[in-house]
Amino acid sequence: MATASFHPSPGKPKLRLPRGTCDTHFHVFGPRERFPYAPDRSYTPAAAGKGNYVGVALVPVDVTDDELGKLDRQGFRGARFHFMEHLGTGSPIEEVLEFGKRLAGIGWHLQIHLDGARVEALAPALKRSPVLLVGNPQRFYGFSTWRSS
Repeated sequence: MATASFHPSPGKPKLRLPRGTCDTHFHVFGPRERFPYAPDRSYTPAAAGKGNYVGVALVPVDVTDDELGKLDRQGFRGARFHFMEHLGTGSPIEEVLEFGKRLAGIGWHLQIHLDGARVEALAPALKRSPVLLVGNPQRFYGFSTWRSS
């Protein structure tokens, strides 16, 4: 049986966020026939309806410009990199920032997925991002977006 992956009656958040903050993070599931769910999943999400979605791609820093162009034509507008211990070692932050220069040319942003405990250590590097930086931290609420000046 499918379980809704959203709250059917959302309310105003109790947490007061900085002006201009918005939460646009969501996951799109389905169609099941094309993207089968893992047999040992803990729940079955409701399939997403058709709509105009903007994607954030999980790509390596050495992705080709041709592939970035293809993703751009499909509606992707950002690249995501993780700095989460349980997900293994990803690209070093300096390589991600260098890659960000390529994203500037196509109008994309960088999304950084990190544990809140790592924000302080990565903040000096993140503030040098050549493009809009969107944070997706876990257990940390003071990080939203930074744009280098």
